[in-house]
Amino acid sequence: MRAVLNTWLSHWVVYVDNLSLFYLVSVVISFLAVFASWWFHKKDSRVLSDDVIKERETCDTDEQDLMKEEDSLEDVSLLRQFRKVRQNAIEQKILSTFTSEQLEEEKKAEKEQLAAIFQLLNEEKEKFQVNSMEELESQLRLYRQ
Repeated sequence: MRAVLNTWLSHWVVYVDNLSLFYLVSVVISFLAVFASWWFHKKDSRVLSDDVIKERETCDTDEQDLMKEEDSLEDVSLLRQFRKVRQNAIEQKILSTFTSEQLEEEKKAEKEQLAAIFQLLNEEKEKFQVNSMEELESQLRLYRQ
């Protein structure tokens, strides 16, 4: 037993002698990064759950009715509807911070982007088969739902 302890101790001494300051600092920074990630994730999840609770409280009556209907649907449908409600609440929150000028600028930028997209799609009409701007806007509405 004593021989094993002496062997281990001699190996430990060689290991400690070969440690560099760079290695020790790297190990300490790694542990600090892991700890900070854990700490902030735990803190963010509490803040996020508080925000979700506040969003649910501030939903208008239509969204509250929708949330009541979710109880009777399947889990997948529940998740889909919850995402819709959450997206609508976030969108309304963002839009409420905009001035009327900013809203007009956003609509103008959206129209310009749609026109540029339509022009690109028109260049390869056979490939994408989009014939009019109205058709493109209707496809866009599908993604917004």
